[in-house]
Amino acid sequence: MREAQPLLDGERIGDDLLKNTFRNPPGVPVFPPTRSTLLVGARGSGKTTLLKHTEATERACAVYCDLRTVFNELSADTGAGGLSFDQIPQKTEGLIQDKAIALLMIAVSRKITTRLQLTADPYLSNALEHLWPNMPNGSNTSSEWIQRNVATFEPSKFRAKPNFQDLYDYLDAMHRLVEGKTRTGLLLLIDRAEEIPYPALTPIIQLLDQSRPFQAIVASRPGMIGLSTNLSFSLPRPGDHYAIYHLGASPYSDDWQSFQRKVMTAWIPRTLQEIPATALATILKVSRDSIRTALELAYNSLNEEGKFDPSRFNLAFENLQHSLLDAANGTARSIGIDLAHITKDIRKKYRNYRLPVKIRVTDLQKKTEQKQLTFLDDGGDTKMSPRLERFIRIGLRTWFFSTLHGESWSPNSVPEVVEINPIFLWYPSVKWMDEPTK
Repeated sequence: MREAQPLLDGERIGDDLLKNTFRNPPGVPVFPPTRSTLLVGARGSGKTTLLKHTEATERACAVYCDLRTVFNELSADTGAGGLSFDQIPQKTEGLIQDKAIALLMIAVSRKITTRLQLTADPYLSNALEHLWPNMPNGSNTSSEWIQRNVATFEPSKFRAKPNFQDLYDYLDAMHRLVEGKTRTGLLLLIDRAEEIPYPALTPIIQLLDQSRPFQAIVASRPGMIGLSTNLSFSLPRPGDHYAIYHLGASPYSDDWQSFQRKVMTAWIPRTLQEIPATALATILKVSRDSIRTALELAYNSLNEEGKFDPSRFNLAFENLQHSLLDAANGTARSIGIDLAHITKDIRKKYRNYRLPVKIRVTDLQKKTEQKQLTFLDDGGDTKMSPRLERFIRIGLRTWFFSTLHGESWSPNSVPEVVEINPIFLWYPSVKWMDEPTK
């Protein structure tokens, strides 16, 4: 019999299971870090698991917020998620930001009052005083009513020019409250920043400013922010104001592959014993920096009796490839790019791949293997065009692209050279060759 299917969503992992299965990822020497940090990682690299483990071990002061859930109403209001720059009118940006501030306050309030077993939040009502006219009892409206109902307010009820300081003053007050009760300060664990409407990114990135007394860790896939002028240039800057940890920045290293094996041994020990060494090596290469992909491919390579099945092995790759390519292609079509066509052309040209497969996106004419991408070159200018920038960011976010082995992604730049992830290039008879890695 096959063992139980592993949980692939880190948010659903219970505390007891986390304690038994968690393994420290390489490249993260101290966690939580000593300063506010942007935690970067690809799909399934372990960001959520790391944050949830931190919440479990730092229970007195850690507040985990999944922005996909916290800002769900914003996505419903705007009809747009992450990277949807052209779908949100500029005149509504302030309204979205102000509602985002309110929703984040409510999420933090709910967590802290529960954690500290408080009967009410002494600061939430005053922090949202500009919304009092919309509340049944004005300034005397209970925190419970605010938490239940403010999310349903139309964006027009909020301020077109929000005061971000309201959020930071509120979190400062909650930091002092937590510190007084637990002797440790407030630690915000903010997850899935890449999935929110872009105006809401401004208050989230502002949380990373190290001048605040509370500490914030914001997790995101690469490509969340780039050179676009849609976001404020006054945002905190990496290095100066916060640190960056990039999970899986060196995915072909011995350290990362050892980490992959440790996690898989903790999650699916019987499955791992059944997989031949050559098949496991292929799984690790194709999974690159995604632990989730490795777990999924390994588990689906076994039959119902728990034995390795070569046909299921190939089918697991094909199914996951189609699923990921459909998702990435759906996003790329918003700027008129067909990722399925790109991968098809690459497969036609190469029968064997030398990993990693790289492309230079700002100089697309110079290398023969990049001819299929020349339609992205806007007028032959080597300067990156807005469309090309968006293509790279979409590719990074959807895991079609990755930053090169050994390079960390920074929100202040868009990489000119990227890697196409091996899962998109795999086919049953592919032969993988490796470049030497440090």
